[in-house]
Amino acid sequence: MPLPNEEARGDDRAVSRPKPIASTERDLATTDATEGVGTPGPATPSAELEAIAAASRDLAPETLTLPIGGLGLARVLDLDDDGEKVQVEVGGAFTTAALDASVHRAVVETARRTGSMVMVTRRADGRLAIVGALRTQPTPGVDEMDEIRLEARRVELHATEEVQLRSGIATIALRAVGEVETYADRIVSRAEELQKIVARMLRLN
Repeated sequence: MPLPNEEARGDDRAVSRPKPIASTERDLATTDATEGVGTPGPATPSAELEAIAAASRDLAPETLTLPIGGLGLARVLDLDDDGEKVQVEVGGAFTTAALDASVHRAVVETARRTGSMVMVTRRADGRLAIVGALRTQPTPGVDEMDEIRLEARRVELHATEEVQLRSGIATIALRAVGEVETYADRIVSRAEELQKIVARMLRLN
């Protein structure tokens, strides 16, 4: 006959008996699911994450409050090759806009590169269109500038009577009558290999 103390110890063992492992795992899984932890699933590719983020932030043009024919300011984020789809930010919302036929693609590309704002309007079909860019830099021939730099495949200056390049007293003039005049205190002409002067007549002084 077990002693009373032994019976008490037996009851203690019954109380402290551990749960089955499977039950414990189920409880942990339930707790993790409740707390939003859970077992991590397969890694989502970064491209899919970017697509989800883009879908959550992009808005359709018709969701903006810009009325038809109204003007608004936007910042250019990206544009495709033909300018049919331009990614813009309007008032913190991300959407797409088309490039109006009157606006050159290079103007919008410069605005994207420099961070300048562009003007957008809503067409009758509800789509946004870029109709111009805000001038945030001095314009040659209009504003006084410290420096002008032109980059182009080909530069052509055309005048019906005369073209002049002048700096101080040094001047180069091209006249429509067929005359080129250079004037300066000192003129230096250098050639790396050959310097040729061809004329029917050559006069010095």
